[in-house]
Amino acid sequence: MYFEIGGLDVKAQEAALRMNPDVVIATPGRLIDHLHNSPNFSLRNIEILVLDEADRYDLVSTFLYSIYELVTNGYI
Repeated sequence: MYFEIGGLDVKAQEAALRMNPDVVIATPGRLIDHLHNSPNFSLRNIEILVLDEADRYDLVSTFLYSIYELVTNGYI
């Protein structure tokens, strides 16, 4: 099962993540938000994780920080 985080409201995304998708595509910021705030969601059973940042400003200003947070907190 595949799920792309984005385009839906946060509650709809949480419901989709509870279905335990195999593939998740997300911006790092939204992924971190779900890891911190969505009960029962983790990356433990995700087979493929795609981190996507299309905005050049966000790529430079927050993407690397978000990757650092994901790694240092043991999420990936």
